Amino acid sequence: MKRHQFIGLLLAACTWPAANASADMITYTVDPARSELTISGWYGGNPLGVQRFANSLSSSYSGTISADRDRSADTLKITGGTVAAQNNGSVTVLTDVPANYGFYVPNGQFPDVTKNDLSGNILNFAFSPTSLLITSTANFDVSQLAFGIISGEIDYVFVNPIVNPTTSISQMAGSLALASNNGAVLDTGSVETLTLPISTDLVVDINGSPLTIHLSGSIIATSDVPEPTSVVLMAASALLLLRRHQEDR
Repeated sequence: MKRHQFIGLLLAACTWPAANASADMITYTVDPARSELTISGWYGGNPLGVQRFANSLSSSYSGTISADRDRSADTLKITGGTVAAQNNGSVTVLTDVPANYGFYVPNGQFPDVTKNDLSGNILNFAFSPTSLLITSTANFDVSQLAFGIISGEIDYVFVNPIVNPTTSISQMAGSLALASNNGAVLDTGSVETLTLPISTDLVVDINGSPLTIHLSGSIIATSDVPEPTSVVLMAASALLLLRRHQEDR
């Protein structure tokens, strides 16, 4: 085989993997130091805006996000995972329980015992994200995503005044649609960062009336970018063949 044929083999070895790359299953790890969602909302026409303990209207998040990622085609399809709120404190709603969030909805009509203030905690809240096929990942609309609620409950009690109170529980379920906003996947060389700005509403039945919880903030997750080992190995093999050919001449 002639020299120019070996050079052609070398070039083919270097370019073939990129030309034939397909989507890889990857896992993004949610960064709790940079992932935080804050709650607001309303119940019975009154705002949810009073915290029950320090910073109880915000919580950090951890977990993983699974995706099909094709870097050569610049596409991403989020396929699941678990993103969970972290316990943010412990507060008494008749029992002392670690909670993700704690909120209070004053009715503004105290001491009208027919419309008592609502006091509650959100516990064990977690969701799984999925998406359509995303193209141009450096800037995409997060409304292509949906969050399926995996778990969560609201422990609540009506107060002011307390008359034979008992804690009630409402389960959190369903799917959350995200408002339009710009998400991104950015590659810094060895690490790829997925940024998801979040704005969505969750409705939970509380004693026969809807409690609307608005979640806002960002989920930020990272994944290591794999080294192109196949390219290196194929190129090294081609170089070795070229060297042996030269020595045999």
